[in-house]
Amino acid sequence: KSDDYEIESTIKQITKDLDENQKKLIKMSFFEQKSHKNIAAELEIPLGTVKSRIRSILNKMNKSLL
Repeated sequence: KSDDYEIESTIKQITKDLDENQKKLIKMSFFEQKSHKNIAAELEIPLGTVKSRIRSILNKMNKSLL
């Protein structure tokens, strides 16, 4: 239980600076485990846009951990 709280706390901390669209992409990709192709289809945006946005979000989250 302690580990779950720590993980949840860390996720909240590193996502606090993300806007709602960014949070949605992360949720769909990592928590719902949807493929980038499926995310693109569902959101009706190009696959390359999904990939670049997720990469950008991960870079932003990584910087917030440092």
